[in-house]
Amino acid sequence: MKGFPKITIIMRGYGLEEARCIVEAAKDFSKEIAFEVTMNTSNAPEIIRKLNKEFGKQQVIGAGTVLSFEQEIEAIDAGAQFILSACPFTKEMVEYAKARGVLTVPGVFTPDEALKMKKLGVDIIKIFPASIVGPSYFSAIQGPLDKLSLMAVGGISASNCHEYLTHGASYVGIGSKAFDPKNIKQQNYKKIREDIRNLVDSI
Repeated sequence: MKGFPKITIIMRGYGLEEARCIVEAAKDFSKEIAFEVTMNTSNAPEIIRKLNKEFGKQQVIGAGTVLSFEQEIEAIDAGAQFILSACPFTKEMVEYAKARGVLTVPGVFTPDEALKMKKLGVDIIKIFPASIVGPSYFSAIQGPLDKLSLMAVGGISASNCHEYLTHGASYVGIGSKAFDPKNIKQQNYKKIREDIRNLVDSI
């Protein structure tokens, strides 16, 4: 999927101000980083709405942990530019997103699930948890299934994301390993920006 940032920062459980601090700290890296607000975060639709209102013209902000059609509608109504999940999407979910110009990133673990998502015409296929299968899985799965746009999520960090990207993943998603929790809690803009710079440099 051309144009989508290689790194997606997964913001799970962050309040509006914490999420805002992260997005603000990454303002110079809009081509490299997208931001995912997980739908199991308290007030997720409102956070997505407010972040998109402030940053959406410059940065890519979407929804993660989208586990149902109802959650998808909520996320897209809030302005999500992409929907991402740990699970496969239904045909209904894919068609709804495409009709509204929203990028689709369902999650899979097996080749069978990946093939089903490919046939539905999704934009990117998320392999989760990536740490269980390792980097070599990303090149191996593309032998029988042909070229796939894959995102590695689960156990990804600045220290190993390059390995996944050189073994067949086109994108990576980074959650708890992206930042020191203390810096998020304190909204330490300088330290968060340093962590973001390290992520970008690692790819």
